Amino acid sequence: MFESDSSLDDELTRYVLDHYGRYCTEAEDLALRVLNMRLKAEHAQNPVIQRKLADYRGLALTSETQKLVAAGRIPTRLAIRERLLRDHADDIFLNYCPECSALCRTPLAKMCAACGHSWHNQNGG
Repeated sequence: MFESDSSLDDELTRYVLDHYGRYCTEAEDLALRVLNMRLKAEHAQNPVIQRKLADYRGLALTSETQKLVAAGRIPTRLAIRERLLRDHADDIFLNYCPECSALCRTPLAKMCAACGHSWHNQNGG
């Protein structure tokens, strides 16, 4: 099996892309898909699957998408995260634990994965 995404990315990047990826441009979305296919291909056990995942020639890559793919997975994810946080600051809710200030796993979480604090029964919850 391959390394989990947590060893390759920071929490904020995963949070923003997982929960607010709908704000990605078409070029960014396609670049993320191509880069994820490459990562899966690198770690595939079956050579046939490896070849199929590595073959994304059927996708129409714009010059913007090609630049993002050429930059590599982590730099591209970081750049997209920064653009989303800048351009959609009013739409993105960063849900931090009121006890330890750790970023929660989801925007709607009411329990901290880092410290275990729960705020389910507080007002508004």
